[in-house]
Amino acid sequence: MKKLLISISIVALIFSLVSCTKAETPQNGDETTGASQENATSSASVIFEEDTTVGEGKNAVSVSVKTPDKTVKITIMTDKTVLGDALTESGLCEGEEGPYGLYIKKVNGISAVYETDGAYWSLTVNGEAASTGADGVEITDGAEYELVYTEA
Repeated sequence: MKKLLISISIVALIFSLVSCTKAETPQNGDETTGASQENATSSASVIFEEDTTVGEGKNAVSVSVKTPDKTVKITIMTDKTVLGDALTESGLCEGEEGPYGLYIKKVNGISAVYETDGAYWSLTVNGEAASTGADGVEITDGAEYELVYTEA
């Protein structure tokens, strides 16, 4: 019985050490910081490399994701009526609630957090800067939306 308990303890210790080691290794999609800003738009973290369609629903929302290196057009199929909801539901964007609504911090796997790396995601609707955040933009049939990686 003692040998069994000792064996289980050793195995648990090994798993603990392995998981601690893996936690220190950055994974794809982790937020970047100012120190690695030049790699913020690298293809290693990108979810969609080519134009694609995602989601399910009756509305087709066209979103161009522009970085200094590439533009990818994502068509989101959704039943949502607000752009921010469609973006987060599809997994294209991640963010948090800020004083002006949804603060988009990651688009297509690429992080842009002004406070840490001096970059941000700007939103345009039909080529003009949005007057609200993405969660204040009603989806309009035929509208062209752009999320542009912008360095300050």
